[in-house]
Amino acid sequence: MLFSVPIVIIFPKISLFVLILPMVMIVLWLTVGTCPVTDLEKRLLMKYDPKAVYPGSFITYNLQKFFKIKATDRQVDRVGYIIVAVLVLCVAKQYLFPLFF
Repeated sequence: MLFSVPIVIIFPKISLFVLILPMVMIVLWLTVGTCPVTDLEKRLLMKYDPKAVYPGSFITYNLQKFFKIKATDRQVDRVGYIIVAVLVLCVAKQYLFPLFF
């Protein structure tokens, strides 16, 4: 999702397409409570390598593992919401208010 913001700014013609995936992910987070890709990964790990199953979400686990950044799932979700809000504003600026900005 993070790379969507510069893509929307650099390639405005595909901005609506780029906005679809983050919006779907936010809806899934709000309705299901978790990322379906993380659930799929954890199920596959349980089946093929139970020792590799990690606690929490994919992003929080890898932030800690690779960057030594301790973040909660809630903090990661909030950053995701902010990124989607910025994307929506960028798209709105391009399509709804092109003359004003």
